[in-house]
Amino acid sequence: MEITELNTGQVTVLAINGRIDSSNAIDPGNKLRALYAKPGHLLLDLQELEYISSAGFRTLLIALRRAAETGDRLALRLGPVGSGYLCPPIFAAAYLPASLLALQAGGESARDW
Repeated sequence: MEITELNTGQVTVLAINGRIDSSNAIDPGNKLRALYAKPGHLLLDLQELEYISSAGFRTLLIALRRAAETGDRLALRLGPVGSGYLCPPIFAAAYLPASLLALQAGGESARDW
């Protein structure tokens, strides 16, 4: 798993690629907690995420819950369905709000947000 952070003005993009499983799920959790202290919006770019275990999914759900509780702006960018990545169906099955999943590959960019 590789985590890349990019600041684009008011939006911090946290791109995660590779695999999140029980051996490394704490890493994105730690990174997200560090970003909570910064003002602005957070975009989790998961377009290159190949796999997420239940431990990794829990880490992301905690981030989503924290954002909802504090009123922070948080969105997910997922890869296109059928691209070979498993993540879009998993996130769709979680019944997350449509506004959270609005940023799809080829859609709205962080600069437009």
